[in-house]
Amino acid sequence: MTNQRSILIADDEPDIREFISYNLSKQGFVVYKANNGLEALELALKIKPSLIVLDIMMPEMNGFEASRKMREQITLDDSLIFFLSAMSENMVRTSGYQIFADGFLPKPIAIKELIIKVNQIFTDQIH
Repeated sequence: MTNQRSILIADDEPDIREFISYNLSKQGFVVYKANNGLEALELALKIKPSLIVLDIMMPEMNGFEASRKMREQITLDDSLIFFLSAMSENMVRTSGYQIFADGFLPKPIAIKELIIKVNQIFTDQIH
């Protein structure tokens, strides 16, 4: 069972992690943070978040690889995975890795759009 209204943010840029975390925490979400894909994988297995937001370009393990490994874990079946990237959504889709993700969030981050999208994700999970 996933940890309701919990979000794991994985990005190697501390400013982005903090910016997203701060704004989602203000909306009542429980936010966890990881510095890279490997840390995100380990943390996701412990906390089983409802939503995992992975930057694609990270050290240790990139977002594509982390999402693939997360999808191999039955305990994370209920977790949604979204890629966060400055790459276009089309580039991500054509990379062949879209099967490991449920959505895409573009960089630079428009915080109002992010909050709307995250709230929609959680509303859809309830129904």
